[in-house]
Order: sequence, then C-alpha cells, then structure tokens
Amino acid sequence: MKSIIEFSLKRVVFFNVVFILLMVTGVYSLMTNPVENMPPVDMGEVYITTVYYGASADDIENLISRKIEKALNGIENIEYVRSTSSRNYSTVQVKFIDDTDYRKLYDEIRFKISEVSYQKMLMSLFIPILILRFGCLLSLSILREIYPIVA
Repeated sequence: MKSIIEFSLKRVVFFNVVFILLMVTGVYSLMTNPVENMPPVDMGEVYITTVYYGASADDIENLISRKIEKALNGIENIEYVRSTSSRNYSTVQVKFIDDTDYRKLYDEIRFKISEVSYQKMLMSLFIPILILRFGCLLSLSILREIYPIVA
C-alpha cells in the first residue's frame, strides 16, 4: 500500500495528465451522446373541462357533458369516456386504446369539441382541452360568448 502512494506522489504530472484526459473524454461523450433525458411520451388521455358559471349539476350534465360524450361517440380507438358533472363545471376524460396514433386522435377530438362548442346549444364560456403527456400538459382553449338557450 505504501508503494502505491509513493508511486503516485512521485508521478504527479502523469496523474494530472490522466485526469485531464478523462475529463476531456467525459465532456466529449456527454456532448455527442444522442440519448435524450426526457423523450416525448404520449399517455393517451385527454381531459376536457368545461366551465359554465351559475349552472346546476343537472344543467351541466344535460347541456354540456352529454353533448360532448355524444360528439366523441363516432371517434374510433377510444377505450372509454368518463364524465363528471358538478355545479359550475364538467370534466370529460377520454382514454385511447394503446399503440394508436395519438396525434390524429387529438386532432379529431379538437375538431369535434370545436364543432360542438360553436353550436348555440352549448353555452360554455371556457372549454380547455387538456392533453396529458409525460412531463408536460398541453392545452387548447376555446373561448366563446354566452348565447341564450335555443329550444
């Protein structure tokens, strides 16, 4: 053990050069490594939250949640649709079947929701569509005016 310590103390320049070479190769490999820390991973879920102030839970369910569910019925590759209606707001959760083209399905849902929201039957002021991804949350908001109830 004593001989290793004496050897390293006698050759300080050698060990400093080895240390610098290791540091340079480490920095080089760090800069040229193609591996990503957080690759984009789609979770395949969409949350549609609708806010309508002053409405009861029954009104929210009948005027908003059911219309959104009906609009989403025609989309393929959906595993399930769950909705929760309460006073002033509604949340609709859409889960896609795994290993499908999520981007295409996101676009279809945006189209269907914008189609429903521009009808005068839906009276929501604020409809954010939340697309859940690993590590981030994307959102699309559709803002519109309040229209009177059309019979």
